[in-house]
Amino acid sequence: MTTSITYSFGLAISHASFFCSFRMFLSMTLYYNIVLNVLYVGLYIVYSVHFLCIRFFFKIFVIALLSQITECVFIFRFIKLGCCKAS
Repeated sequence: MTTSITYSFGLAISHASFFCSFRMFLSMTLYYNIVLNVLYVGLYIVYSVHFLCIRFFFKIFVIALLSQITECVFIFRFIKLGCCKAS
């Protein structure tokens, strides 16, 4: 059980960091970033409910959600500073 939790959490973090760098590389807008984050969190809920116990689900989901919100804030700051302009 612990192995599946660790694997699921690591998978979620690696996906979040990959999508963050990929979106910034393509210089996408903040609106599109938020839409992708909502879709990603929705898929993560389905994945977590399917593979994890409910008592661990809430803890990991809150961490993943905070990670996504933080990512949005950082990308918004990059766009605002002009470091990530849409082409």
